[in-house]
Amino acid sequence: MGRTVKKKAKRRGKRKAPGSESRGTQKSRGTQEMSAGQMNALRDLFWCNVIRDMLNGLSMLCQKQPELFDGRFGLLMRRGERIPIAQVHPLFACSIPGTQGERDASAAVQCTVFQVQTPEGEVFTVPVHEIRGMHTMTAELIEQLQKMAEREAEGEGEGEGEEDAEQRPFGLAAFAALPKREMGARDIEGMGE
Repeated sequence: MGRTVKKKAKRRGKRKAPGSESRGTQKSRGTQEMSAGQMNALRDLFWCNVIRDMLNGLSMLCQKQPELFDGRFGLLMRRGERIPIAQVHPLFACSIPGTQGERDASAAVQCTVFQVQTPEGEVFTVPVHEIRGMHTMTAELIEQLQKMAEREAEGEGEGEGEEDAEQRPFGLAAFAALPKREMGARDIEGMGE
């Protein structure tokens, strides 16, 4: 019996044992390589999930700390516009009971469309696939804007009329009005850190 086992093992010697392939060439069972289109679709799905979760978090935060939502947070849309956020709420935020197919369809669209109100009172209904990014101002920038506003308020009584005070920029407009400096080589080197 020992000889027959050895002969069978010799015959199988040309076969590779399971798991003996290198990790780089081994494919997991039941999976295929993705095409470029499939990879792009997967990345888009991932991005939509990230944005959806961020907006859900901001929705809860704007209920607890509404003072933070004065335009310092904003959405960057596909066409380049920035929508400042005063309030954000998901539409279709709950699942619908029913058959398995109805529940699956409900889960597929749950929290994929948000209603965003700006500090100026405009209301946008935005699908997550139209959002290219989130924009926010750092605490340092907000502090700089506050100091600038305080300096302007102190100088208000020195000959400025009410018309000039009304024309002063506020929020994002104040940010945009800050003097821009040229980026030097030192600034570019620091960006990668």
